[in-house]
Amino acid sequence: MKTQISTSILTLGDYANREIRRSLKKCIKHKKQVLKDSDTEPLHQMRIGFRRLRTAISVFDRVLQLPEEASARRIRKTVNVLGAVRDLDVLQQELVTRYRPNLSGKEGKRLDSVLDRLKKQRVQDFRQLEKALKGDRFDRLVRSLQNWLDRPAHKAMAVLPVRDALPDLLLPLLAQLFLHPGWWVGTTQGSELNGGSVANVIGMLQQIDRESASLHDLRKQVKRVRYQTEVFVDCYDEAYTTQTREFKHIQGLLGQMQDQAVLREFLEKQLECDIARALPTVAEQMRLEQWQLWQEWQPIRYRYLDAEFRQSVRLLVLNPA
Repeated sequence: MKTQISTSILTLGDYANREIRRSLKKCIKHKKQVLKDSDTEPLHQMRIGFRRLRTAISVFDRVLQLPEEASARRIRKTVNVLGAVRDLDVLQQELVTRYRPNLSGKEGKRLDSVLDRLKKQRVQDFRQLEKALKGDRFDRLVRSLQNWLDRPAHKAMAVLPVRDALPDLLLPLLAQLFLHPGWWVGTTQGSELNGGSVANVIGMLQQIDRESASLHDLRKQVKRVRYQTEVFVDCYDEAYTTQTREFKHIQGLLGQMQDQAVLREFLEKQLECDIARALPTVAEQMRLEQWQLWQEWQPIRYRYLDAEFRQSVRLLVLNPA
């Protein structure tokens, strides 16, 4: 069981200070290892740290008076630089571990040439990352937040008890999630395209391709909900924590679907032709994996379309511990 804090004595300002301090510590912690570039995990963790920092500043924007150097816009630029390299790491790992072992002959050589170009692109992007982390702008960002934490400045609303504000902070977030059209991808005129016939499978995969942007946007919304609800896990009981873990799982599952779309687009751009022509084995494997992910997604999608389930999630955020 996790140790809960007494939310009745914490204000929004107190909570904001704590979350910013936590996130900033994680961002700074991994800098040296990221620049060393001997392992991809520190980069991943640093990116998460900056995402959490950006989330904290966004959640508590109404109560914070931050210097311009520490604005969410400045932090977003750092996240983007970290993300460019991290995304290439994920692509390379997927290609090397999931697809390359199944290839031989011409297909193997074609994929090897793509991997060579990917490595060169990573070298270029890492130079930009290195420049950013060693630059004055990054130092000013960190220093401005450290100085602010020494003497925090807040707006009038900061004195509001965090317990009283939680429902108003989180319910609008849930409304955006529940009303997202991405939950309805796979439903046509009130009927489900989920049968096992070849025609239905092909039709469903084609619809997923057509509406991949909606699923991708749903993933981003789930990610926002996940990070923002995680900020307040200390204020709720274990059922709330379990729900935040499910948001993380949903983000991961939708992320795998999006990774496939990104990977297919990347390969076709590099090969300058349809992936089914250049790498038919990879194309077939990706289609199979896409269908398996879609089948795994269905029970989750049905649950989040259920009115009773949605109400149960709303009740969770209405009742802090």
